[in-house]
Parts: sequence; structure tokens; C-alpha cells
Amino acid sequence: MKKYLFILLILPLAACHNSKKMQGDQPVASEQADGNMRFIVSFHSIGSGTNHEAIKRFDAFIPQFETKNKVKLAIQRTRWGKEGEIDYCFKLDELKAKQQEAFITETKELLEGAKWIRYEENSPCREGMKSITPATNFPKE
Repeated sequence: MKKYLFILLILPLAACHNSKKMQGDQPVASEQADGNMRFIVSFHSIGSGTNHEAIKRFDAFIPQFETKNKVKLAIQRTRWGKEGEIDYCFKLDELKAKQQEAFITETKELLEGAKWIRYEENSPCREGMKSITPATNFPKE
């Protein structure tokens, strides 16, 4: 009985081994660090389109923040859905650490309570929509 109990206790520990991908003796470098955006604001949809009012407020907020802080933000806008879904991706390299935190905090306060908005930090910006070629091989009736 003690033998089985010991095995049951050791089994989870054995499963928690080093999960780094190895190539030969060297760990493979993490690709997540390269190309990450400091802050992403994602306007998504649940079948009825995006929150257009929230997008308008955010679009008006960006130049106000730039004027107040005397900076020009680099923005990567990525459209990714069929109902107007869009991500605003910011590296925020042009801002100091306190300004980055202020931008993120002010954005969340501005959009607080608005529906269909997600925030991500230190994540890659998603790829946008690719052009869809219409099908031309439908059978003739």
C-alpha cells in the first residue's frame, strides 16, 4: 500500500520536468519576446458588430494624449474580422515607463464599461485579414 501511495506522490513531480524546447544541448530561444506589443486594445464582436461608439472615443483620445504628452504614438491597426473587428497595437517605445502606464490606465478608464473590448499587454499583434479570392469553380446549373 505504501508503495502505491509513494508512486502516486512521485508521479505528479515527474510530470513537472523542464519544459524548455531543446535543440541539441541548447534551449531554443523564445520567439514571444520578439515582436511583442506593449499594449493592445481589441474591439471584437459577438455577432452584431463592434462597439462603434467606443472606437470613436478611443480614436479621439489618441490625439489628445499625443498633444498632452508632446509625442506621436506609433499605432498598428489590424482589421481581423468580418464585422469590423480591429486591434490597436502599440509598442509605446516613444514613451517613458510612467507615460506607458498612464496611457494604459487612461485607456482602460476611458473604455470602462464599454462592451466587446479586450486588452493585452506584452503580446504579439495578430495578423490581419488576408484578401479572400472569390470561388470561380461553382458547377453550372
